[in-house]
Amino acid sequence: MNNTRLLISIILITYLLPHNLIGEAPDFKSRISEKDYRYLQTLAENTWQCIEYLGKSPSGLPYDRSDKSHVNTSVSNIGLYMASIVAAEKLKFIKREKAIRLISKILDSVENLPQWEGFIQSWHDVDTLKPIPEDPWVSILDSGHLAAGYIVARQAFPELNRRISKLLDAMNWAELYDAESKKLIGGHNMKTEEPGWQLTWIGSDARSAILIAVGSGKVPVDAWNTLVRDKETKYGMSYYIPGWNGGGLFMQCIDFSFFDERYTEMYKSAAAFAYAQMHHARVIGAPVWGWSASDSPRHGYIGVNCLRDEVVTPHASSLVISIFPEEVINNLKELDRLGARKDITIGNKSYAFGFRDGIDYVTSETTNSYLVLDQGMLFMALANFLTEGYIWNLTSQDPIIKNTHRKIDEFKKASVKDFNRYIEGLYVSKPIIRVNSIFTKKYYREGDNIEQEIVFINDNPKIQREHFSIHWRLINKNTHKVVMNDSKNIVVSGKYNSLITSVKLTMDRANYLLQAVVLDKNKQIVSEDSKEFALLDYINFEGKCFFKTGDNINWKNVDYDDKTWDKIRIPARWEDEGYDHDGYAWYRIHFDMPAGIEKHKELAVQIGGIDDADQIYINGNFIGKTAFPPDFKDGFWNKERFYSVPDKYIYFGKENLIAIRVFDNGGGGGIWLNPIRLGTEDTLHGTKIPYKVPPWKFAKKPAEYGNSISENKIKENSEAKAIPSKGKIIDDFSDPRAWKTVSDNNIPLKLKSGGKNEGIFEYTLDKGIWTSFKKGSGIPAGLNGADISLELKTEGPANNLEFKLIDNDGSVFGWRTDSVRFAEYSKITFSSSELEYLWGGDKTLDVVSFIEITISKTEGGKGKMYIKNLIMHKER
Repeated sequence: MNNTRLLISIILITYLLPHNLIGEAPDFKSRISEKDYRYLQTLAENTWQCIEYLGKSPSGLPYDRSDKSHVNTSVSNIGLYMASIVAAEKLKFIKREKAIRLISKILDSVENLPQWEGFIQSWHDVDTLKPIPEDPWVSILDSGHLAAGYIVARQAFPELNRRISKLLDAMNWAELYDAESKKLIGGHNMKTEEPGWQLTWIGSDARSAILIAVGSGKVPVDAWNTLVRDKETKYGMSYYIPGWNGGGLFMQCIDFSFFDERYTEMYKSAAAFAYAQMHHARVIGAPVWGWSASDSPRHGYIGVNCLRDEVVTPHASSLVISIFPEEVINNLKELDRLGARKDITIGNKSYAFGFRDGIDYVTSETTNSYLVLDQGMLFMALANFLTEGYIWNLTSQDPIIKNTHRKIDEFKKASVKDFNRYIEGLYVSKPIIRVNSIFTKKYYREGDNIEQEIVFINDNPKIQREHFSIHWRLINKNTHKVVMNDSKNIVVSGKYNSLITSVKLTMDRANYLLQAVVLDKNKQIVSEDSKEFALLDYINFEGKCFFKTGDNINWKNVDYDDKTWDKIRIPARWEDEGYDHDGYAWYRIHFDMPAGIEKHKELAVQIGGIDDADQIYINGNFIGKTAFPPDFKDGFWNKERFYSVPDKYIYFGKENLIAIRVFDNGGGGGIWLNPIRLGTEDTLHGTKIPYKVPPWKFAKKPAEYGNSISENKIKENSEAKAIPSKGKIIDDFSDPRAWKTVSDNNIPLKLKSGGKNEGIFEYTLDKGIWTSFKKGSGIPAGLNGADISLELKTEGPANNLEFKLIDNDGSVFGWRTDSVRFAEYSKITFSSSELEYLWGGDKTLDVVSFIEITISKTEGGKGKMYIKNLIMHKER
């Protein structure tokens, strides 16, 4: 061929090719940073490890889910798994020889499955290859994904072309075409031989099947042209049905895993759908977006008509990474921060499998599941992005898909310029009206208010007397609740328009998001703006908080579960709240500290008055005390407290805990004078709590500085009821490590073995007033109502001995005897049914969860207690 003929041939070929960019390699890498590119590479590798794990079955077919409790799989799973193997080889996660070996094993299994017109039943047992009897359907949409996987594999590995082409050629799509309706039938029942439903919607997951059926030449292009293209609109974004409640983004976008549909009407629909979801996240105050069918942490699998605002699935947003790379990457990173990508332990091994299948962003609960279908969609989206459309290029070169592109007008009309204009129309970064948010903080001693001004700047001088509606929301980002929700109709009267509004904020949660959206008369979004902010001069703690009488130093700890505690109002004396109590009690207050607070400012806690003495802890760390035993001093019941709080003790951007231990010497008690305040020292010093004249404080005989347990003297064995010596040993004290120690004011306490079946407890009661050892394992059932005995002797000063049983709802029952001194081992016996109710939970002793033995101060000083044979005897 001479040069002239070659030139003419090139011109003719170029002219005859479709004038679009379907099949051409996109330039994705240039659109993101190198750091983000590496992030996606690592995520893709983790996701592949999950898919590879799911593919380890006797048949080579992938399990449906990671717990492998469902030993079945669908042909959609098989198609995505094959394509994922090809992508993993391209990304160099596996070698070519292994990829071919894996796909060959899949083909071995598929070739031995029973067929109908070249199609196989949708669900099979991956271990036995037996069809699932309760679901005897051939599904055309599942078959489309299987066929797409075949196409990817035969293009990537020509050595498998003959085997795969035989399977593809056997699929008789014509048998599923209804000439009268010009639509494809959705399925065929292998048992009853009944035909299934008709494929109706273009925006569904059946699109792969229709594209391949048309491209195979066995079905006319009418099967595509007659698809319904009705749309739904949300936030001014119009996209194909089935939409939001029709399964979410997966229905629109799963076919992107295999085929290059860039710049088509389907691609525009997916863009609008994803952008509507981004808007929805801003409207409801969600930190992440991506709603689609998936597993959920508490509601099982959620699909059509079951999607929930609080449940997001990571695969959903990834499906549109080719359209919105920056938005998707930021969303994936936020899901990462929320914990959706935490490792999972299977057996004794931990796996970094990438993202879990679903997360409740309100509670940060994640599923324990990885579905191979969802992981496959996530992986394929990342793989196409990282390889500049490698899978798309493979399928675009296949004869079937080339024929599809020639026959279907939407592929021939696909235009980059038209699509870019469409995307620009979605974005509101260059709106007709721009919304700026200007905040003015105004603080009042009676409360905390914020005043905001929303400014509208008309960038288009031709727009005059136009009508718009302005919607704005103020969202508490910690609780995801809307604090303020308002709207107003305005008429643009010039270049500058403004609206000022004010709202009172409760300061127990101080992270906020203000969103403003402008809609035109057709309800289309023409402009939007948002602003995050954190407010803190000080936080007022008033209202209800957790409260419990009694004393336990563990109640300062962050991980202590206080859900069963009572709620009490502060500020208020606890007698006014129904507690006729002297002695010890604890308050626990949970709060969020905003991340945006300036950390160079010193923080402090200010308390108006505590009757009588207090110790305060923040996140388990001691902050300060006033007049607290054993150095108790009267006269501080109406004095202001002011304690500095080191930054290192505060969890910025997270939940925190203030725990306040209070001792009341008699009369009224508790946190009674003005709210508790946490804030910057300079602010709190400038807002000194005004002194209030307190009510008369009635004098009362001082209470003992011990646990407020009424005495129930016990007798030595010689005087006790006759109880059989044999029984079930609760503890023989041969291993004192089974007991945990707790104490007041960090009192030294040692537990050690004294030899055979004996425990020795050494203590020092000088700075503090009590010390305990506690056991929560190996407690026999039926302890409530049984008789109990133990043997003990003491050395050193006489101090009080207390014994407690704590049940599963926190109810505490026990006895105390004063000034115990046993020179020789003595046996103590009692019935658990005769123990007195002390505090917590309810007044019924249920299943016993803990046994606690306490030594409290009489003489104090150093001492030892020897103990053995804690025995449960049968009920009388």
